Amino acid sequence: YQTGVFTPAPKPVGEPAVPSDQGTVSSSTITGLDSQQQPYSIAARTAVQDKDQPKLIKLDLVSGATNRKNGEAITFESRKGLYNSDVKTLDLETEGVIKSEGRFTARMDKAHVVVGEKRLTSDVPVVVELSNCRINANGVQITNDGNNILFLNGVKAHFGSSQSQGDSTP
Repeated sequence: YQTGVFTPAPKPVGEPAVPSDQGTVSSSTITGLDSQQQPYSIAARTAVQDKDQPKLIKLDLVSGATNRKNGEAITFESRKGLYNSDVKTLDLETEGVIKSEGRFTARMDKAHVVVGEKRLTSDVPVVVELSNCRINANGVQITNDGNNILFLNGVKAHFGSSQSQGDSTP
């Protein structure tokens, strides 16, 4: 140690304390009913609420579900999110996935969801995979309980080949 070959180990750095103007909750869930009286839930690994803007809740590892009026379940997830409790909106940020099991999977990095109306808009590239089709677009708008889907700004669709049902005899 005297020759300077060895240096003392750095002191361990602890996790930063949560600032006193913020509250953090682990394993948080928000539930409610939308305008069609269908239940929805939004869960997060952590939720951080700033005392100066209590209506805005920063979410980490977001997931959730809602039902369409016909009972079909729609799930969503994202690495980060921001929930506005006053107007009941959710901004999905970073690797957002929206899924209807057996029907479609949509992937995008950002989306704005009006939870009560089940209205979603995104102005970033989106990829939607269906059973025999893949749609790429630079944005999407979903309205009317998922009945109206508008792809925006440079849409490309690739349809898979269907199997021939003709006679198979040589």
